[in-house]
Amino acid sequence: MRPTRRQSAFTVIELLVVVAVTAILLGLLLAAVQRVREAALRARCAGNLKQVGLALHLFHDANGFFPTSGGLPPGGSRPVIATVHRGQRKVWGVGDPTLPPRQQAGPWAYAILPHLEMEAAFRNRTFAVAVPSYTCPARGRSNPQTAPAQDPVFRDDRYESDGVNPWGKTDYAANRLIALGEYAKTTRPGTTVGIEGVPDGTSATVLLGEKSMDTRRYDTGGWLWDEPVFAGGAAGGTVRSGTTVQRDRPNVWFPDNWGSAHAAGCHFAFADGSVRLFRYGVDPAVMRVLLTPAGGEVVSLPE
Repeated sequence: MRPTRRQSAFTVIELLVVVAVTAILLGLLLAAVQRVREAALRARCAGNLKQVGLALHLFHDANGFFPTSGGLPPGGSRPVIATVHRGQRKVWGVGDPTLPPRQQAGPWAYAILPHLEMEAAFRNRTFAVAVPSYTCPARGRSNPQTAPAQDPVFRDDRYESDGVNPWGKTDYAANRLIALGEYAKTTRPGTTVGIEGVPDGTSATVLLGEKSMDTRRYDTGGWLWDEPVFAGGAAGGTVRSGTTVQRDRPNVWFPDNWGSAHAAGCHFAFADGSVRLFRYGVDPAVMRVLLTPAGGEVVSLPE
């Protein structure tokens, strides 16, 4: 009588071990993929800031100073193309290709469009311009956006666009102490800042950075501290001077502050053309020194 062959099979315990090992490997793989994805998004964002910083320097080479944040000149008046008001009417300057650089009513983000190969948008006042290098890929928000009649998050803000919608947005803001605007035009007409106005050193002075954002506002079209590319003056959507660096989240206090959606930190472009990533929670005293172009302070760069 021939012996019967015993068929091999997985026991329940062996099957559970295989499943557990597979789950662990998949978890490690997904984590690695996520890290690679985040690194790629950071690299693209840093590349954007590098390109915008270069455009700011090209503007400087052509004019001898960095562009301002715009705004109406002393005693000036222009057709109201867009306004935002909370109890009282506020009129922003709007980009105008017929104005000379020192009197430009639009912000730096409008003034440097020709240096980003977007001459037509500058000349034709294409308010709905979506500049690829102005958008942080980690946020992934839509661009351009349509401003609603009433802000859906901050209900006290209302907008009057005179039918001009949508508007291009930017995730990056210039250092307000370099991109002088409304204040300088009303107190010191024609005042601008050039390389000679940065005696603290171009490698130790922030020129541009990622602006802090409340995640609830990414795609609302709202203007509160997120004014569009063409709006100049005291518009905090294109300039910042705060000293807090924080990660995007709901209900974060973002006005005038810096931040991003990256897990690792926030990018800043310096006046020497370099781009650096700062971890969140940078000492405000250090940020204050790095934002001041002529304060005479000495400080080590944060990591």
